[in-house]
Parts: sequence; structure tokens; C-alpha cells
Amino acid sequence: MERELSFSFLMALIASAIGVLVTYRLAMRFKILDIPNKRSSHIKPTPRGGGVGILFGILIALLLYHLHNHYVFPGWPLWVGLVLAAGIGFLDDIKGFVTPIMRLTFQVVAALFVIISFGYFECVPLPAPFNISLGGFGFVLTLLWFVAVMNFFNFMDGIDGIAGLQALITGATIAFALKGAQALLSSVIAGASFGFLFLNWQPAKIFMGDVGSYSLSFLFAAIPFLSEKDICCKTLMLIGLSLWLFLADATFTLLKRLISGERVWEAHRDHLYQRLVRTGLPHYKVSLLVGVGSVFISAFAIYAYNESSVLRWWIAFLVAAILFCGELILTKYRERPRNG
Repeated sequence: MERELSFSFLMALIASAIGVLVTYRLAMRFKILDIPNKRSSHIKPTPRGGGVGILFGILIALLLYHLHNHYVFPGWPLWVGLVLAAGIGFLDDIKGFVTPIMRLTFQVVAALFVIISFGYFECVPLPAPFNISLGGFGFVLTLLWFVAVMNFFNFMDGIDGIAGLQALITGATIAFALKGAQALLSSVIAGASFGFLFLNWQPAKIFMGDVGSYSLSFLFAAIPFLSEKDICCKTLMLIGLSLWLFLADATFTLLKRLISGERVWEAHRDHLYQRLVRTGLPHYKVSLLVGVGSVFISAFAIYAYNESSVLRWWIAFLVAAILFCGELILTKYRERPRNG
């Protein structure tokens, strides 16, 4: 299985790199550009929509694997949901603006295709003793999980390399820990994200856009529900921990803006990673900082997942909390007034 995953990773990487390059040229030709404004972290118009190339890499790698090994794709509701998530993102990239209500509607419908077809998590996705049964309320929390992951991942895609690197890490994490269709799908996500980074690393020649961030985050949110029910919550904890620095930054910033009475639906530059860039750190250093932290947390999560130890799960959560606090402290330290 390891050789098959490596082959699929490589095929996705190559196909994605080609797809992103073609997307870059088309975006330049048709002027599909992200124009800088006062809330942007880039200073010149940059093509967007690179997520189309990522999706091309994922689909080509899965198709090649299917032709060679008769791979059985996950159920059609997953792909309908992906089309909806990618479609609203692509529309936003093309038009430059889609109303929040329209965006949320597409996200909810995409999530419902997965939830109704594959189920929802039935317990709190935390280690014992907090893994209590949710009953029907799990449906609501699962829907919230999808909407939160899709929007938070999108919020965090604000500097060169950060979202592509996180997708590479999380995809690889799932592929290492899980087996079967989930591992294969995750390995091609990782490979396609790696291929995208060739044109997205600082200085980025293209951004993944909403089509990329919504598609990748939708797949990450959906993968736990492709598992058997008895390991769904465990898989969700694995993915949640791998995405922890993204989810924690977005949650912290959202709560802070809510308390301050700000309009949370408006674009801003208040996330920790954006604040670190404003202190003078280049994009690639901030992306690597978050990436290294995610690798460290993911390693603990994989260990806990494989050992099925409550203690190891709590250690992984503790490590995640400490690293986020460290990022917060670093941000505050670099923002302090400097004499001279």
C-alpha cells in the first residue's frame, strides 16, 4: 500500500504542477487577478484560481489509480458536495465578490450531501471522559464543523504558501494514519498541494483562491465520515489536531472581533499570521513557522491515533494548546514598541 500511496502522491504532484501552470496562464490572459487593497498582504495584482490546478491534480491521480487498480471512488454525494464547494469558490474568484448568504448556502448544501449520505458524528470529538453521546444534536454540530472548517481555512489563506503547506501536511497526516480509500484520497491531496506550492511559494505567482481553499477544506471536513462509525470521532480528532493552528487562529480572531463589536464578515488583517507579517517577518518564514508547528502536532496526533490511548490524545491536545499559546506570545512580543 505504501508504494501505491507514493505513486499516487507523485502523480498528483506532477498533474497539479502542470494544471496550476496552465491555470496561471489562463488567469493572466483573462485578467482573473487579486487586486491588492488595504487589507491585502500582497502588493501587486496576482492571478487567483490556482485551486483549479489542485483539483486537476487530485482527479487525474485518482483516475490513473482507478485505471490501474480498479479503485472504487467514495460515494457520489462526496463529489456532488465537492462540485458545490468548488463551484461557489470559482464563482467568487471570477466575479470577485459573492454575497455571504450565497456562499453559506452552497457550503451548507454541500455539507448536507455528505451528512445525509454518510452520517454525522455521534459523540463529542474529544478524548474520554468528554466523549459523551450527542444523539441527534450531532447532526447540528457536524454541519457546524463543515461550515467552520471551510470558512476558517479560507480565512487563513492570506499569505504566500501557508494554505498549500497546511494542506500538504494534513493530507500526509491522514495518509500516514488511515488506510484504504481515505489514505489514497489524502495522499493525492497532499501531492496536489505540493505541486501547487511550486508557483505559490514566496513570491507567489498565483493564489489558490476560494476554489482551492473551499475544495481542500471540504474534503478534509468530509474524510472522517468515510470511516466506520466507531472510528469517525477519532479520525475527526486527528484531522482537527492537524489543522489546529489554522482553526485556533481563526477562532481566536473571530471571538476577539466579536467582543470588540467589529463586523466579522468583513475582510481584515487581524489573524496572528497576518500580524506576524506586519511585524516584518517575510511570508515564507511565517508559513514555515505555522507549518513546523502543524507537523509537530500532527506527529503527536498520529501517535495517539495508532495507539488509541486516552493519555496520548490528551498529550496531543496539550501540545497543540501550548504551540498556539507560543504563537500568540511570539506575535505579542514582536508587536511590542521598539525604541529607535
